[in-house]
Amino acid sequence: MISSIRKTGIAAALAFGLIGTHTYAADAAASIHLVVGAAPGGTVDTMARLLADGLTRHLDRTIVVENRAGANGAIAADIVARAEPDGNTLYLGTSGYSILPLLQANIPYEQDDLEPVAIAAITPFLLFVGPNAPYEDVTGMVAYAKANPDALSAASGDGTTLMASELLKSATGINAVAVNYRSGSQMVQDISSGLTDYGFLGATAVMPLARADRVRVLGIAADERMELAPDVPTLAEQGIEGVRMTPWTGLMVPTGTPDDTVHRLAAAVEATTQDAAFIEKVNSIGSIVHYMGPDEAAAYITEETERLTDVAQAAGITPNP
Repeated sequence: MISSIRKTGIAAALAFGLIGTHTYAADAAASIHLVVGAAPGGTVDTMARLLADGLTRHLDRTIVVENRAGANGAIAADIVARAEPDGNTLYLGTSGYSILPLLQANIPYEQDDLEPVAIAAITPFLLFVGPNAPYEDVTGMVAYAKANPDALSAASGDGTTLMASELLKSATGINAVAVNYRSGSQMVQDISSGLTDYGFLGATAVMPLARADRVRVLGIAADERMELAPDVPTLAEQGIEGVRMTPWTGLMVPTGTPDDTVHRLAAAVEATTQDAAFIEKVNSIGSIVHYMGPDEAAAYITEETERLTDVAQAAGITPNP
């Protein structure tokens, strides 16, 4: 939960108009840069632009989305880590920020160079297979994998999809050969054609193909069912416990940003997440609005990092040099 200090700060920001027409007084004419570690057009970029629209309204400041794709988000994170801690340079943080150090050595910044302002949304992953897979549900898939050791292959496109697969392997005791892809679209194509057996991705990448019978969705790696896939049960409903992969998206700032600035930004994010149009658009891209303030977000990110560190260590995953 958010600490009483953070609660008081955010409540004060709302009560005394620190969002809306009152802004960081010294910088009110300057643009705020929201740096995104992804190319334009994808889900991450879409989320950035939805947040930017909300922040523009609630802070009365111009928000410029700056795409700095590359190095799995490290380039963008490093830019913000090196920026002045004044609230004018923001990072669109994702779960990749926590996972990247588990997979890649020599990252140009330290994890504590950035601190969370807020988490705005989570994106539950769906487990999916090809349309001709010889099993109809996850129980059948596990039984097949145990009867045919080393027969399955698992697609992964980034750290989050890799960790989802490792969580499934750990929870069920199955084995699968990892197949790495450069993009989610390549993953889906090969799973649909049967070249690779299964993978995890968000609903917008999977459900249109499921409706066209090009893939089969076996379960949701989350605590609850999704609006975009109401008929798909969670993995836990099917007896597979502990497979939760719900990548988060939120705002981060350079460590040392003044508390009052963090409070103002967090209050603007919270106000944005309460907007009906924002909620509808977030749902349409396969995510779920899930606001967490600064302290709650920090605790959640720490917990997720520790959980996935344990998964990586159990799987023998070490950072690439």
